Amino acid sequence: MHGRTRKSVSGLALTEYVILGALTCLVFGMTVPVVNEHLAAEARARALSDLRRLSSDMMAYRRDTGKWPRTARFAFSDGTAAGAEEVAFGFAHRGRHVSSFLAVNQSRVLRWNGPYMNVSRPDPWGHRYVVVLEGLGSPLSPYGWILSAGPDGIFQTGRWDRLVQGDDLGLLLR
Repeated sequence: MHGRTRKSVSGLALTEYVILGALTCLVFGMTVPVVNEHLAAEARARALSDLRRLSSDMMAYRRDTGKWPRTARFAFSDGTAAGAEEVAFGFAHRGRHVSSFLAVNQSRVLRWNGPYMNVSRPDPWGHRYVVVLEGLGSPLSPYGWILSAGPDGIFQTGRWDRLVQGDDLGLLLR
């Protein structure tokens, strides 16, 4: 009777630990891409919502005052400057914060009925939204942009482009 070995009923064998670890890695490996895709879609949805809100604020300003803000040839929200702003827009350092005409009537515009915006925040990737109204002065085809540089943080859309480029997100103002 002393020659027999007893099996441990309460512990797991090494192969069972390996199988359990492999299954855990497999589940984790399948879950991470789905979660990342969901987070990316959520960030894009928030950016588009912010762009619509900013567009609505700009349209309300125009409806009340009868014109686009003269000081908004190039304007921006809170956040860090995105890459290639100088290339895309050519005048990144001469811009104004959108709150200077949407939250406060700094230029003393007649019929200003604001504030039109309550909060200025960066896009989901930490960069600022930009408003480019330079094209609205064109008699041929007036338009302006409200843009986010997107996940890569680099503007591919220029001020004279008619379509959003790269991974940028934007709305055209007319």
